[in-house]
Amino acid sequence: MDCETHFNDITTRTQGRFVVSIPLKASPKILGESLGLAKSRFKSLEQKFSKEYQFSRMYKNFILEYEKLNHMQTIGEVSEVNLEEAYYLPHHGILRMHSATTKLRTVFDASARSTSGVSFNELQLKGPVIQDYLVSILLRFRQYKYVVTADIEKMYRLVLVSKDQHKMQIILWRDNENKALSVCELSTVTYGTTSAPFLAIRCLVELGKLCEREFPIISNIILHDFYVDDLLTGFDDIHIAKESCLKLCEVLGSGCFPLRKWRSNFPDIMHDLKEGKLADSSEGLVIGEDDVAKTLGISWMSKTDKLIFHIDVEMKGECLSRGSYPSSLNNSNIWWQGPYWLQESPDLWPKDNKTSIPLPEIKTTLVAVSEFKFPFERFSNLNRLRRCMAFILRFIKNCSSNKENRSFGVFTTTELDNSLKLLVKLSQISSFNKEYNDLKAVNEIDKKSKLLSLNPFMDTSGILRVGGRLQNSNFQFNKKHPMILSSKHHFTKLFFEQEHKNLLHAEPLQLLYNIRETYWPVAARNLARSIVHKCIQCYRLKPKSVQPIMGNLPSGRFLSGFPFQITDTDYAGPFHVLNKRGRGSKIMKGYVCLFICLATKSIHLEFVSSLSTEDFLLALKRFISRRGKPSQIYSDHGTNFIGANRNLKALYDFLTQNECLISDSMNNQGIRWNFNPVQAPHFGGLWEAGVKAMKYHLKRVSGKSNFTVEEFTTLLCQIEAILNSRPLCPLSTNPLDPSPLTPAHFIIGRPLTSILEPVMILEKESRLSRYQKIENARQHFWTRWYKEYISELQQRSKWKTNHGELAEGILVLIKDDKLPPLNWKLGRVTKLFRGSINISRVSEILTNNGTVIRDFSKLCPLP
Repeated sequence: MDCETHFNDITTRTQGRFVVSIPLKASPKILGESLGLAKSRFKSLEQKFSKEYQFSRMYKNFILEYEKLNHMQTIGEVSEVNLEEAYYLPHHGILRMHSATTKLRTVFDASARSTSGVSFNELQLKGPVIQDYLVSILLRFRQYKYVVTADIEKMYRLVLVSKDQHKMQIILWRDNENKALSVCELSTVTYGTTSAPFLAIRCLVELGKLCEREFPIISNIILHDFYVDDLLTGFDDIHIAKESCLKLCEVLGSGCFPLRKWRSNFPDIMHDLKEGKLADSSEGLVIGEDDVAKTLGISWMSKTDKLIFHIDVEMKGECLSRGSYPSSLNNSNIWWQGPYWLQESPDLWPKDNKTSIPLPEIKTTLVAVSEFKFPFERFSNLNRLRRCMAFILRFIKNCSSNKENRSFGVFTTTELDNSLKLLVKLSQISSFNKEYNDLKAVNEIDKKSKLLSLNPFMDTSGILRVGGRLQNSNFQFNKKHPMILSSKHHFTKLFFEQEHKNLLHAEPLQLLYNIRETYWPVAARNLARSIVHKCIQCYRLKPKSVQPIMGNLPSGRFLSGFPFQITDTDYAGPFHVLNKRGRGSKIMKGYVCLFICLATKSIHLEFVSSLSTEDFLLALKRFISRRGKPSQIYSDHGTNFIGANRNLKALYDFLTQNECLISDSMNNQGIRWNFNPVQAPHFGGLWEAGVKAMKYHLKRVSGKSNFTVEEFTTLLCQIEAILNSRPLCPLSTNPLDPSPLTPAHFIIGRPLTSILEPVMILEKESRLSRYQKIENARQHFWTRWYKEYISELQQRSKWKTNHGELAEGILVLIKDDKLPPLNWKLGRVTKLFRGSINISRVSEILTNNGTVIRDFSKLCPLP
């Protein structure tokens, strides 16, 4: 049974606290007697008590606290207790005066062998590593704007051990040499046992898993931002930071894991935390202080927001004997915890022991652990990735150098170049692992490899380069043998993005050309296009709006009745007219107000002298007087129309509220006004086409001449007649077919006060009166309208498919015809309005200045 299965099967909880069972790989029966060694070690400890008063006082306070917290229970004196299959833990103390809280660390030595030669630790399963490596946590920690650290107080001791295993965690204790030795059993996970890290961390991970669905941010912090009991996390939003810290306290509190020593580079984050959770007077956190050797003594100073490494290396003099190592490094290799370790090269040291020479530079190499992948995906910026790697390399170099040779301050060009080369190498190992290993081992690659055409080789730094055919050229080495990159690797993507910016947003071909001067990205044309396409700066200069499929025609287009029953209206202009003939005339602006029937495309043109609500209402009254009152009017979102709508509503309210004073026929004849979305002219395609057709004739007749108002009005009437004589459907080539159906067929002869008439088409013409014959002709026009015209509306002339799409939550550029593209506002889609065929064409956008509603044609989703 492995540790994970054992934990899932045995672990329980009592009042929120986890109760675990120590995972054993063998029976405790193989343990021999351990009481004698425990007695001997305790007597040595008491001798130290007698010599060091402060140490003695701190140690006794620690044991007293252990007992008060019920983490330990006394079961009797040594002479009275007889336990089978028990294990007595020797214990000793380590003073750490640099620690901000725990100056004394008591170590329980579960590795001490019993008389059978087996220790308690050898019985235990160690368990897998279930937290991120420290280097990953550190690199991620440095990416955030607001960072927070804390640690769990007494983490191991917050997890209970099942009662039947207490006898395997026995210690001896007395606070006075004159007393008898007492036998005490430890009831919590004990520091110093093999399984302790896994059991404590696994309980923490369990809390993270339990809250994953309800609190995903907190779950991610617990699962990925803890190194043992140390929390190193960060946020880019101050409000999320505050809320997450409070919620994290709550979630961990449910498992009885209190957080302490809170620190942040932004003090405001600490204000909302409960009293007692705040940091003490110290400003730093020692990361992984329970195991300094593994974590290299890394400290973070919150006030200066810097990582500090405490390296205790003493160098006596400048010279060493040949063949010897510095005493501080000898027999204690410096290890980089996690993905890499520092490997020293002893062969570089001189072998003649008779002569002293200056301390040589220790050559170091990074050896990747096979099961670890460098977290490239954690970075969104090449410069930041490059600096992080330079930071790691400098740190390793400083570990192996004396004080005079250590580097501090700003990174040098050499350090940054070395870090870039190492990143290239790591990306090659990740992308071309088989080719890399083949070249390293036998200096050739498989014949089926996709790199075969490049004739790759490995240089002295272990980097794959193109062999190619340019060896005899005079080009530089990097040009002849560029470093190989995979276009699918995240590092290559970051590199392309950086070069695109360095080249002032070059086009794809130029971007690829410049990169190939030093690097050879495999199959990178698509990547170059993708980088340019997704560049926000480039996109803002050439944004692409969303264009849904052409919508279905509104029901008003198929409503048979009198012309202008449902009307669209729009303005065109300005046009210049003369206020009078002869001398002293002045040029004034004028506009054309267009009314168009939604069903028959009949057009009515009115001259308007200004863009005021009053002038529009006068034009509307003239239109109604000659064409009849429409039931609905559609228009753009112009301010003059908005004002008109308010006036019409007041007029309609007046009419309906005073129905006793007007005839019954006027009761329900109010005009309903409909506005299209703001800045969406294509929603009124019918009237936009009418305006275009009107301007076509007007420009050709007027030229550069200026007409008087009367002349201009007469010209509009003539254009109106021409437009109303256009065929509604294609002409037939058969000479026997009737004249084409036009809007004029539906206008001529219709009284403004007509009432609905019975159907006359089925009646014989000889039986009809003259009036009925006229009505029969009108109805005949509508029959042709159904048969000839409506069928022509079936096809979509453009926007035949959807181009692009929008979804709630995405960022968009909002087109503004009055501003250049770089100044267009950014907004976030908060709501989509779906039409009758379940296709969205209008959305609600949240901007810095509030919420606006825009048609899709004005929105450009960011890549």
